[in-house]
Amino acid sequence: MESKVSSKVPTTPSTRMRDTPISGLSSSRGVLARPTREESKEMVYVEVSSTKDSSEEESKALSVPSHCVFRSPTTVSTVGKKTKGLIPSLPPPLQLVPTYRKTYRFTSTASGTSTITVGELVGALGGICTVANATLSCWTSSIRIHTIKFWPACENAGANQGYIEWFNNYGSYAYKDDVINYTTPESTSLTGCYTFKPPRGTLCGDWLNCVIGTSTQLFNITAPEKGCVVDIDVESTLGISSSTSTVLTQVSITSGTLGNIYYLALDGPSVHNFPPCSGMPTTF
Repeated sequence: MESKVSSKVPTTPSTRMRDTPISGLSSSRGVLARPTREESKEMVYVEVSSTKDSSEEESKALSVPSHCVFRSPTTVSTVGKKTKGLIPSLPPPLQLVPTYRKTYRFTSTASGTSTITVGELVGALGGICTVANATLSCWTSSIRIHTIKFWPACENAGANQGYIEWFNNYGSYAYKDDVINYTTPESTSLTGCYTFKPPRGTLCGDWLNCVIGTSTQLFNITAPEKGCVVDIDVESTLGISSSTSTVLTQVSITSGTLGNIYYLALDGPSVHNFPPCSGMPTTF
């Protein structure tokens, strides 16, 4: 073994470094820990290098001052920087099901109340025609409604301006007796939007997997007049990689070109009182 003593600083040590010595060296070269400004004035720097001809006796004979602290080069810490670990890290969990959030717009073509089911809402979120003039396969596997915004038409001032009625899964009588009136005063030509958020305890109050059944009722929507605008802010997942719904939901249609993408009416292709806004490809 060969030892080299630097002549840049005094060789009469009197203090110990703050770092705690570690046992053993993981490489052939020892590296000194960084001393403080006061310690560096009396610090002895020792560099140890090994050769193939060095013997064990020479290694034992090397005298190192007690205040010199050695560290492995791979674990030397730098001021202001984090030390990289020596243990390899495992890859983090990866979500395989794509999730996206989008607002869909619909316009009422007539007054009245429509009941929205799981199959109708899934069809409104889009699908691809897999059987010409017969079947639309929808890619949504689970849904979560954040808000429904309603801009009522004002043809008849003073009339009820529309509302949303949410359903739960606890039976026909598991709900509060509640009737809310939304009216527009006489001579009012413009109104603000009504915002509806699914209450807790309803089917739309959290994530809902489409395996619950396409005929499950989610909510009622009432339009007092033709021309009402409805925006639904919904978060959904693609069913391509879903572990619980590998088969895409299929909706029956009467007109459709094989391979084309369509967005159905909010209340389904049979009623279609709430078709999507212009610019969205749709069918019945």
